[in-house]
Amino acid sequence: MIENYFSEIKEEKMIFLKHIVINKEKLNENLENFIRKELKIFITNSLDILECTTFAAISTINFTGKDVSGAKITQHSFRENKIGKALISNFIKIVDKNDFHKKLRENENGMILIKGKNVITSYPENPKLNSERFFDGYFITNLIGNINPEGFIEII
Repeated sequence: MIENYFSEIKEEKMIFLKHIVINKEKLNENLENFIRKELKIFITNSLDILECTTFAAISTINFTGKDVSGAKITQHSFRENKIGKALISNFIKIVDKNDFHKKLRENENGMILIKGKNVITSYPENPKLNSERFFDGYFITNLIGNINPEGFIEII
């Protein structure tokens, strides 16, 4: 889908575009290289699902600066080809896609489950759907992925 969007835009129209956030979609490698290297546009990824009021996880630009007290801070929030880290209000875990009771280890691929303050907890108008889309308080995203040791999420 995003490839179609970029194929219709003329390069000279993109001179003011500096940052793109991609939601769950992996870019074609040639397109990604073109956007990053030729157009010099920074690409980050997010996990944004309808059942969340905001992003569930996002990759942001690495930042070094000062906090409100003047202390130096460094925020490492970007890894290429990763969705990013869960928002502080969210809990994301990876479980065996055939047994949601079995939590997987770092870098193991499985079903992504999420819960948090910005994630719905039920479908009030459709109780049957609740049993299909929720497990132990977590929303079942139907996305396969993993979490690395640093907490960055990857969708496969």
